[in-house]
Amino acid sequence: MSDAQSQSLRALIVDDDAHICAFIKTFTDASNFITTTLSESENFSAVYRDDYDLISLDLDMPKIDGIELIRFLGEHKCRAQIVLISSSDKGIILAAQDLATNQNLSVLGVLDKPINPSKLIDLLEKCHHRVESQMALALTASSLTARGTSELPSIEELRAAIENNEIDVHFQPKIQLPDQNFIGAEALARWTHPEKGVIPPDYFIPFAEDYGLIEPLTALVLNKTCAYISKWTEIPWDCQISVNISELSLGSLDFPDTISRIVKENGAHPSRFILEITESTLAINPTAALDVLTRLRLREFDLSIDDFGTGHSSLARLRRIPFRELKIDKSFVGDSDSNQECRIIIKNTIDLARSLGLKVVAEGAETQAHIDLLTEYGCDKVQGHFFSKALPNEQFLQWLHKWQNRSKDNA
Repeated sequence: MSDAQSQSLRALIVDDDAHICAFIKTFTDASNFITTTLSESENFSAVYRDDYDLISLDLDMPKIDGIELIRFLGEHKCRAQIVLISSSDKGIILAAQDLATNQNLSVLGVLDKPINPSKLIDLLEKCHHRVESQMALALTASSLTARGTSELPSIEELRAAIENNEIDVHFQPKIQLPDQNFIGAEALARWTHPEKGVIPPDYFIPFAEDYGLIEPLTALVLNKTCAYISKWTEIPWDCQISVNISELSLGSLDFPDTISRIVKENGAHPSRFILEITESTLAINPTAALDVLTRLRLREFDLSIDDFGTGHSSLARLRRIPFRELKIDKSFVGDSDSNQECRIIIKNTIDLARSLGLKVVAEGAETQAHIDLLTEYGCDKVQGHFFSKALPNEQFLQWLHKWQNRSKDNA
């Protein structure tokens, strides 16, 4: 038994074929699951419990089908990892997967019939890893209180770090395709606590949002970014810096005035900045978002829709909101090596953006194969660890100097 399988988890196998239930149970038992099987879907509500870690769900059942059960799981805010099983065509399976995701369910994977045993084993190990990671995150999140812990800062420590200008800004370069010239960078908040070390942004940024500190944190990032770029002597004047904007800021009608003032007081111009808005935030308060984003464009900030393809964007929204740039989510780029659907999504997204007059940035490029694919499809810009991770200002300038010399040598 692997380390990933050391903890007993609960599994529910639902399939109208009792032989399939028994077949899957053989593998779940071997993977240290406590397994319940159900071949009569009409009894699902009677056997369902909220402490299942894995639910294997056949979509093609005669009485209550898998789509109805997905709806049930969504209504009950099921936390289990879901494996969808079907002999239906791929379009139906993908639609069911999207439906489950839209119900805020965690889809672990999809199995076609007849079931491939090795793929089933991989999914069971993946379930163990996911559950362990979620438990670790939940433990960390529960300790992320206003009082802090021995490893994580308190709200007062975060407030003090913002007031004392202790949170830094790192820069991840953006590269233009196909010539691979430097075209800009994304500014990212980074915090190294003097005693507790590096504090992940995935923790302190939501912490700032929860305790009303996101506006001063955004102001700090903008002020520090302006201070850095004012001293960049080797950077082309038309290179733009991207800054992430919290969804909470889109609900503040004063936000455009506030950041315009910060930028101008630092001697910068709004056109030097691209404000990145996560796609999923646009659905929260679309009227306020449209108001704020339109006023930002009037003040000459550029706007980028971030993580495109992971939320609920529509063509109407892309038309109504004055975006200038679209960022393809890293999950599509990362899976493009092995997933044809991801390649199709990337290509169609780039074609759509071009037809709407938008520039396209792909994030998460890790390999030469990613760069080759994005170049072939006509992507405008790319960022990712293939070129560089986010770097402190001095290291970023050193990287840029080497990159520009490399470009000259290859000219």
